[in-house]
Amino acid sequence: VSIVVRAKDTAYGGILYRSRLEASWAEFFDKNQIRHKYEPKRFDLGIDTYLPDFWLPEFGLWVEIKPYRQERAHSKCYRLAIESRRHVLLIQGKPTKNVVDLFDPNARRRV
Repeated sequence: VSIVVRAKDTAYGGILYRSRLEASWAEFFDKNQIRHKYEPKRFDLGIDTYLPDFWLPEFGLWVEIKPYRQERAHSKCYRLAIESRRHVLLIQGKPTKNVVDLFDPNARRRV
């Protein structure tokens, strides 16, 4: 028996995110002064299309957010990296100190 949990649209900062998890990552990026764009571009990956969650322009990096490990997400992120010729960061879970360590090269310490 599998239980399907549907994402709940969540507004944050004047943008409607497809899930509370995505909105919480947008808040994390804002608090850490990381510029980001939400779902700015859809990619044709051959068999299907893919709309990555975030683009981090300062890092030239796509970010995909998932609540837990999903094999299909790994496959799509790999194909996105090849198609876009950019790194893709797959984040699983909420933005907590246990999930992400952010290092600021200007501060010389962990944020």
